[in-house]
Amino acid sequence: MFEAMSVGLRAGESSEQPTAAGFWDDGWWVDTTLDPMERFVSRSDVIPADLDCWKPGPYLAALVSTVNRSTLSGHDLVVLLRAEDRLISHFQAGRYQSMSEIDTVLDDHEAACSEVGVALHLTRAAADTEHHLATGLARSPQVLEALRSGVIDLRRARVLVDELRTLDTGKAEIIVDRVLPHAGGLTTGQLRARVQRLRMEADPDQTRLQYQAAIRDRRIVVEANPDGTANLLALNLPPERVMAIRRRLNRIARAATTPGDDRTADQRRADTLLDILTGRDPGHPHGTGVDIVVDLHTLTGASETPARIPGWGPVTAEIARKVVSEQPDSRWTYTVTDQGRPVATGTIRRRPTTTMRRRIRSLHPSCVYPGCRMPATESDLDHTDPWAAGGKTSLENLAPLCRHHHQIKDHGWTYQQTPDGAIIWTSPLDHTYTTNGQSP
Repeated sequence: MFEAMSVGLRAGESSEQPTAAGFWDDGWWVDTTLDPMERFVSRSDVIPADLDCWKPGPYLAALVSTVNRSTLSGHDLVVLLRAEDRLISHFQAGRYQSMSEIDTVLDDHEAACSEVGVALHLTRAAADTEHHLATGLARSPQVLEALRSGVIDLRRARVLVDELRTLDTGKAEIIVDRVLPHAGGLTTGQLRARVQRLRMEADPDQTRLQYQAAIRDRRIVVEANPDGTANLLALNLPPERVMAIRRRLNRIARAATTPGDDRTADQRRADTLLDILTGRDPGHPHGTGVDIVVDLHTLTGASETPARIPGWGPVTAEIARKVVSEQPDSRWTYTVTDQGRPVATGTIRRRPTTTMRRRIRSLHPSCVYPGCRMPATESDLDHTDPWAAGGKTSLENLAPLCRHHHQIKDHGWTYQQTPDGAIIWTSPLDHTYTTNGQSP
């Protein structure tokens, strides 16, 4: 792999004792007689079999900088990509720790932001954002260390810092301890939803105050784009109403599709929104409801356990009860849970779906592709073993897949269901990813 004379590394036994000429490090010989930059001068045509286990640091950095990517297989390129991601996280942790130390030395927030901004050629707003994250990481050593070790990346670190900033240190540390072991395997959307739920449980009063303050700041923003188009943004809205709007737009847009209509789904939804807001009648859709997963005790008012709107994430108990009470004439489906497990499902004000369809959607509230949060109610029910190949229409052989991830099976992706309900996906490059198909 590496020639010892040219790079200063050679495979060997880690039990060897250090000498004046070097030492063993994770099975590699480090020749200390060479300049650090001269120890890795040749290019490697293969990668170590255990590269996924290498901790980020100077030796991983040296290996990454010498790998000949054009000779690697697709499978090994994915392994290398993960190693590079860990390495980036490692150095980003150091970068933000340096910013935090600058803040400590100057003992002045504005001065520190200015110093960082000028040094890195940042705008005032960008420097303030960077400083904000640096101080948040300094207050959460667990998150900083997870970033340094490559367990999480900067995007996930930012989610943890932002979501837990208002909690007292003790409660924040408890939540971090619970989510860190799984954070690296979650998308930022999944992680944010999980942390939000734990934060709601840890401090429901503070959560309610934050929500009420944000709702008071609801507004419409119009932005101009360089290409001449415009953005219409509705900010700080009640989540249950946003999800109802999205479903209604989807329903009207699908109904408005005609033969020869070559618009994409996004274009049809956008056109539908414009029609409604400008007074045009896009059709006569039925009332639109909201799916909600809520604990029975929350529904009765005996508990403040957060509920969840599929596709959105956790919502407070207050919102959950409001969804139920304020939509008597709309169709909405419910899943009642007991200690997190579905115990009953059904529909109100509309003809119920089949028992099988309800059961599958209660077990898998969202698309079962790793990281996808598209609600099962807006996804296709896919035969894991194809119907044409003899696959049965049964609970064990059906799972919700959004339209995009339903089609991805045509591009080499496959999946299987395990007896305990987990979904194991295999990529075209033979990497496997396991999900339980449930959004946090």
